[in-house]
Formats: sequence, structure tokens, C-alpha cells
Amino acid sequence: MIEKRKVRIMMVNTNNLIIIIMKTTKNYLVFGVLTLCSLFFLAGCNSDGKLRESLNEYVNDMKHQYFPSGKFVFDENVKDMNFGKITIEMLSGLRDEGLITYTVLESQGSIYAVDVNITEEGLKYAKKVDENLYSVSLHTEKIDKILEKEFNEDTGIGLCHYSTVYDEVTPFGKIIMGIKSGDVCNEKTNKTVKKIDGVWQAEWPSWKEQKKEK
Repeated sequence: MIEKRKVRIMMVNTNNLIIIIMKTTKNYLVFGVLTLCSLFFLAGCNSDGKLRESLNEYVNDMKHQYFPSGKFVFDENVKDMNFGKITIEMLSGLRDEGLITYTVLESQGSIYAVDVNITEEGLKYAKKVDENLYSVSLHTEKIDKILEKEFNEDTGIGLCHYSTVYDEVTPFGKIIMGIKSGDVCNEKTNKTVKKIDGVWQAEWPSWKEQKKEK
């Protein structure tokens, strides 16, 4: 004769986990724990390391800007297409950082004639490209947050939206751009990515030499 026992099923929801307990008259049997987290979401999180690393290769190059030296004239109210906006306040800031010396030769309203020289300290971040013209280092960038991921598993092509912050800001970048490392650069931008060797990542930049595997 088969003994009949009453079975009571209790469902307990705790932090995305459902614990199913079957209670009999003699003991408690735990049949299983089922997570509600998506396996695709977990896979995406695990691959973010490579995704972030590959995207960084597109933004971590040092950015530069032309900077004049010697005698020249500028208008504080006019933004030059090569040098940006030059002001006496900016020149004073660069001088205070020990990057340049300058003398005001003449001024009228917002127009100044100056004589600027790059110091030894300034030459650490400046490269001469022409007579009285330098290219000065400003900053690099790095990936801040991965905002959205749109992956097509069938084609192996996707789109990644991310934000960037300024990184490795030089004294020139600090004064000319008024930024510091960690400041937000791009709130949202995107890059096409591919699934390579089973991992979502951006292709290696065509202008960069491939890193040698250790």
C-alpha cells in the first residue's frame, strides 16, 4: 500500500533568486535554486574588459595643438583656426606654469602684439614644426562608461555606445583647455565592434602597429 503524504510548495523570492522548497512530514528537501539573471547579460559583462581595452586604443593617443612663438599679434575676441583662442590670461597661466615667457610689445583694446618664448620646461611638451611654430601636447582620453551595447549574434557586428574622460592632461592642456584628468570629454559616442575569437571588441586601429604578444 502506498502511503500518501501532503506536499506543500513554498516560493520565496530573495534578491532575484527563487528558492523552491518542498516540505514533507519527515524532512525538508531543497530541489534547486534558479537565478533570474540573463545569461546573455552575464556574458556581456564578462566581455566588457576586452571591449573597453580595444575601444581605448581609439582614444588614448596624445592630442596636440599648434602654438605660436616669437613675435605675433592676436585679438582676444577672435578664435584662430590653428591656435584656438589666445588671451593674455592664458599666456599668464602658461608663464606661471613655467612653460613660456612673454612680453607685451603693444596693445589696443583686445588686440595685443607679444613676443613669446618656449622655456626648457615647456619644451618637454612641445615640438618645433616650423619657424616660430610648435606642436604642444594637450591630453589623452580613456573610456569612462560603457553605456549601451547593440550586438547582432548572426552577423557578428554590433555598436557600442560609451563615454570618455580626459586622461594624462599636460600643463599646456590644463591652461589652454581649462581641463584636468578625469573631466568628462564626450558624454556619448559610439564605435562599430565585431565578435572576434568569440569576444566582442573593436578592431585594431589601422594607423597603429599591432602589439606583440608576450
